Amino acid sequence: MRARLAGGLLFVLACVTAKAPAGDPWWRAPAADSTTPSTSSGPLPQVTLGAPVPLAKDGALPDDGQAIADAAITHAAYEPSPVSPIVQVQASGLPAPTLSPLPPPPGGTEPYNCGVATQGPESSPGFWAKCKDFCGGFPWFGKGGFDSTNTHHLFVSDHEFDGFISPVSNPFFFEDPRSLTELRPIFLYQQAGGKNPIFRGGDIEYLGLQGRLAINECWSIVMTKLGITWIEPHNATEVFQPHDGFSEIIIGPKWTFLRNEGTKTLGAAGLNFDFPAGDSKVLQDTGSLSLIPYVSMAQGFLGSSYGIFQAMGTLGYNLGVDNKRSDDLFLSLHLDYDIGNLHKIYPLVEMNFFYYTSNGKANNLNFEGRDLFNFGSTSVSGHGEVSLALGARYKINENIQFGLVGEAPLTYNRDLMAYRVTLDMIFRY
Repeated sequence: MRARLAGGLLFVLACVTAKAPAGDPWWRAPAADSTTPSTSSGPLPQVTLGAPVPLAKDGALPDDGQAIADAAITHAAYEPSPVSPIVQVQASGLPAPTLSPLPPPPGGTEPYNCGVATQGPESSPGFWAKCKDFCGGFPWFGKGGFDSTNTHHLFVSDHEFDGFISPVSNPFFFEDPRSLTELRPIFLYQQAGGKNPIFRGGDIEYLGLQGRLAINECWSIVMTKLGITWIEPHNATEVFQPHDGFSEIIIGPKWTFLRNEGTKTLGAAGLNFDFPAGDSKVLQDTGSLSLIPYVSMAQGFLGSSYGIFQAMGTLGYNLGVDNKRSDDLFLSLHLDYDIGNLHKIYPLVEMNFFYYTSNGKANNLNFEGRDLFNFGSTSVSGHGEVSLALGARYKINENIQFGLVGEAPLTYNRDLMAYRVTLDMIFRY
């Protein structure tokens, strides 16, 4: 069996050897013909397998290695070179595109994002900005708020209605319907009428501080009266003597129930408590307590490029819880004009009306003290007084404002006012 296999293999080998061309080993590639790829300089060199040949010491390639390099160079000549997109656009006749600068980093020009770790004093925020940042860390949960981020912040005034201004006259009862945080020093000088049986042209001064604290855009705490009162009657009696002393204290909550930014409409209701905790020598201790419910409204209208009119009004009632104090109904109206919509200068006119509905039993008098005193007079029921105030408010900015008005009665009066000058300054947060 083995002899037969060996003989068959020898026979096949002899046949193959007989068909191969002389001098051309069967294992070599055939010579180039018309079908072999070529270039203008001749046929491409053939890559053949052979025994490994070491490189020469001088770095020259052997014959077979040089052939491989030549073939690679020739192949690269047929590869198209990449063309820039801008060159392609210019070749097509279209205008070259304009390269825009890279966008700024996400942090913008904020110094820290630009590699500045610290800031100089010229870029430090002011006192009010620091206060806002501090109180802004106490969120008030729920939708809506004092700013466009729909986030409530404790103690921050409602700045969505910064075009409005607060009234100046009747400062203890005439209330701005906005929820505000502010301190408001007030100075008031009043000349009594010459026909008043006790004061006879004497004067009255008041210096005090109002405070308001916004809890959120709807609720705030208001303290409208806390200060010192001076009286200078020219026909002094045992009760009325020239003196100075602490005034009554008026404080209470306020609810801003209506805020419409689109129509510039505001509405608020509140209840103040008048504590007669002042000095008896300036008649600031009559009775035990008065309750003062009120409603306040504000509306902007007739806006144009020249400015906008803004109206405000407060209606309330002063009700004593005992029979010592007099009761009265009051109405205060305000109209101003925001010149040029600049929120700077506001000429204004205000009207105040007091009507006494019941007598008190503390003092036998036929006049009352309007917003400065409650004498508890026994003969004032049915008596009404109307006065008109003219002036202006000026805003340095929303944080610091000034107001000044002069006021005089329009009706025959038996109370304490011949004229009055009221000056205030607002520090608002």
